[in-house]
Amino acid sequence: MSGLRALLTISILFGLLMLQGCLHDDDSDPDGVIQISRLIPAMIGDTNLPDNGSLKVSAYHAGQLLGSQSISDEQVEGELRLAMSPGKYQITVVFEFESAAYGTVSLASIQADEIELPSGQTVTVEFAANEFVYANDDGDLYTNLVELGYGTDPGIDNHFFFVVADDGVSGLELYVTDGTSDFMKLVKDINSNSDSNPAEYVVIDDYLYFTATDQVVGVELWRVNLQTKLVELVKDIYSGSSGSIPQNLTAVGDTLYFSAYTEANGRELWKSNGTEAGTLLVKNISSGSNSSNPSGFIALNGGIYFSASHESSGFELWRTDGTNEGTVLVKDIYPGVNSGYSSEQQIIVFGNRLYFSANDGINGHELWMSDGSESGTLMVKDLSSGDSSSYPQHLTVMGGAIYFSAATINEGRELWKSDGSALGTQLVKDILLGGGDGLVSNIVSLNSSLYFIADDGMAGKELWASDGTEMGTKLLKDSAPGSEGIDVRALVATDNMIYFMVSAPGICGPDFILWCSDRSLWRSDGTMEGTLRLQSSDNSYIR
Repeated sequence: MSGLRALLTISILFGLLMLQGCLHDDDSDPDGVIQISRLIPAMIGDTNLPDNGSLKVSAYHAGQLLGSQSISDEQVEGELRLAMSPGKYQITVVFEFESAAYGTVSLASIQADEIELPSGQTVTVEFAANEFVYANDDGDLYTNLVELGYGTDPGIDNHFFFVVADDGVSGLELYVTDGTSDFMKLVKDINSNSDSNPAEYVVIDDYLYFTATDQVVGVELWRVNLQTKLVELVKDIYSGSSGSIPQNLTAVGDTLYFSAYTEANGRELWKSNGTEAGTLLVKNISSGSNSSNPSGFIALNGGIYFSASHESSGFELWRTDGTNEGTVLVKDIYPGVNSGYSSEQQIIVFGNRLYFSANDGINGHELWMSDGSESGTLMVKDLSSGDSSSYPQHLTVMGGAIYFSAATINEGRELWKSDGSALGTQLVKDILLGGGDGLVSNIVSLNSSLYFIADDGMAGKELWASDGTEMGTKLLKDSAPGSEGIDVRALVATDNMIYFMVSAPGICGPDFILWCSDRSLWRSDGTMEGTLRLQSSDNSYIR
């Protein structure tokens, strides 16, 4: 294992590849390839498997082996050449581990659409890595590695990524990679002999914006040209070695909004068009050197909404059009210096309104909505009567409704839905009867279904699915039989799959006997049969 790859193991603990394959015959037009695209685990690695075995890629049709090829722990792309007879085929490509002790174990598979060959010919199955999912040390899953499509470097075929890595010399810096250990290049050593810690990536047009530390200017706003890879400081907003420490970078059209600190104004709202002259303070919301700490930017109907604090109103909902005059308080939800809304409460767009959790000082933290006007900023419904709070969380849009978890005295924390009206805000299902908390995780939406971790008091904490109705809200799979269930760190939805990190010792099934550990990655396609354990995270790395 190379030093860089080993250090990547430390920097980003868990990696997955998206395997994208294609099938074509030798004489076919490359534009006519049949695409296979499915997220699979990065099982290929010398720390993942016993030494006395081998890896291979095999192709099957209807359970019959068409061909196979041995691969090494360094290989993440290649091709199989198959001599095929005339007929219809639906080829499945399988990554396999083979040893005397374990026999042949299927690690992961992908399947192509059906093809018809009118005559005997050679078919080539190509496979290559092109996307990541990763997790941090806490088990939180992410899918937001920066993926870009400019293939100007050797070793990159119109697909590359930026990752933060440490080669043991330059410290934590920005690298460009094609997703394999064969190509990894330092973009720029921003902070010589120390870490620049690039963070908060946002793409606008041909530039990737991020924050980084330089020993001269401190933490400031930087950008890299995606085609030329030229890295430049956008602006030294706060002169000195500490920097302005930009936070909450958010792209709205061609403009970047963020918060930044200066001694004169504190942490306030800034914007940038990518140039030094165009990087400006929008408004000093909290007078003098006091900080308004703007965050949670979201766009609606031409305006940008966010949470900010003012000395007379506390944290509330604000709106800006990018000008000083157009930056105004939407509504003092909790009158006086108390805070009614802060970015700690999630905010989403549904239809032409914003939905979020807020506290007016009378009804507690409940579901609110806003059309951007003071009169149009209203509580949707008081779910937990009086000044007690239901604390709506995990707001998710699916179809014609918002789904969220909320806690009431009679039901505990359960799944609710709303169409934006009080009458249309209803409990979907009381999963754990008797006032206990049935819903215990975030909610993700995929293919007209919701997925979340819930506890019904019998199966323990397990993966559930819902179509938005009481009858259609069901346990998807009892992956750890018994009343304790699983400890899930996070759920993410990507590429028609649900991924979640699980801590549950001893739940390895017979097909996954190689990876029994305290934490593992699971995947679900929304069916009981398609909900599978993939890999434990303790021996994983980005490829």
